[in-house]
Amino acid sequence: MTRRLTMPIRSAHPDGTPCTHRLTTVGKATVDGCTGRGHFTATCSRCDETLTGRIKVNLRTVIRQHLALHQLPERHRGRPVTDLPLPALTTPAA
Repeated sequence: MTRRLTMPIRSAHPDGTPCTHRLTTVGKATVDGCTGRGHFTATCSRCDETLTGRIKVNLRTVIRQHLALHQLPERHRGRPVTDLPLPALTTPAA
C-alpha cells in the first residue's frame, strides 16, 4: 500500500521553530515571547524534501510543481525539469 502524497504547510518563527498559536491578521503575535511568523515550510511525505517561502500563496505554487514531479513516469524522474516533455503554454488571444 502506498502512502498518500502530501505536503502540509506549517508556520514557522524566524529561527525555524514552529509557530502554532494564533496571530493577528498582519502576522503579529498574540502570545508573549513570540516573534511572529517568519516563513512557511512544507515537507514532502514521499521524499522528505522541505520547501520554504515567506508568502504562503507562492509556496503553494511550488508545492504543486513538486508534487507533479512525483506523478511523472519513472523514466523521467531525476531529469532536469527543462528536459521533460511538458505541454506548451498557450497565451490568451488579445
